[in-house]
Amino acid sequence: MAAGEAPLQVAGAVQYALVTGVALFVSALTLFSGFGLGALLMPAFALFLPTVPVAVAATAVVHLANNLFKLALVGRKADGTAVVRFALPAAGPRRNPGAAAARVVGQRPPRVPHMRSRAPAK
Repeated sequence: MAAGEAPLQVAGAVQYALVTGVALFVSALTLFSGFGLGALLMPAFALFLPTVPVAVAATAVVHLANNLFKLALVGRKADGTAVVRFALPAAGPRRNPGAAAARVVGQRPPRVPHMRSRAPAK
């Protein structure tokens, strides 16, 4: 297989139809569960698109479109007070203990010897 060549070769219009059909089908499957879109869609895109970064970018576009669709579909029926109670803590990194812990842990040197810098001492 040549570099930059998709693993499965099909005609241009058929390829677009397959990728679009897979994206719509997987989005419909994951609409009710709320998770799994990337896990199901990324491998399918990697089969048909030329490179993995293109497949990742296409998966991100489908994620955005799916989230906007879900917002339009069920957003008007959401309880506003519940949305605010969940959204405010998630929006502020200072209020998020997980993000604060990640900042603290990220400033510490690694405890595993093989992960330390291997730069020669001066």
